[in-house]
Amino acid sequence: MSSSLAYALYLQYLFCSFDEPFEEVIYPKGDFDAVSISKRDVDLLQPETFINDTIIDFYTKYLKNQIQPEERQRFHFFNSFFFRKLADLDKDPSSISDGRAAFLRVHKWTRKLDIFGKDYIFIPVNFK
Repeated sequence: MSSSLAYALYLQYLFCSFDEPFEEVIYPKGDFDAVSISKRDVDLLQPETFINDTIIDFYTKYLKNQIQPEERQRFHFFNSFFFRKLADLDKDPSSISDGRAAFLRVHKWTRKLDIFGKDYIFIPVNFK
């Protein structure tokens, strides 16, 4: 999906009735880790509604694709589940202060990545 298609999705959100049918959007189309956005996800864009991980991951991928290709190696974007895993939000959020335990929960996510060679690291956080 091009940036113009992402913009079209945004415009559809701005000007649509949330009762209208919505065709699922896959972004970026053909990518091995593309994000699939359903009508349920778009409904969460209404005012005073919490967004979900799918919307956050969609926007993160959109931002990533706005970076010039020759600059992309300077950036790394984790998905929204990285922080959830790091902080162990699904099991024991109080263990976030245990650095070793947090590292062990996410070390596989960074084993093929030189995290210190990046200029910018994005870690989206989504929890209540």
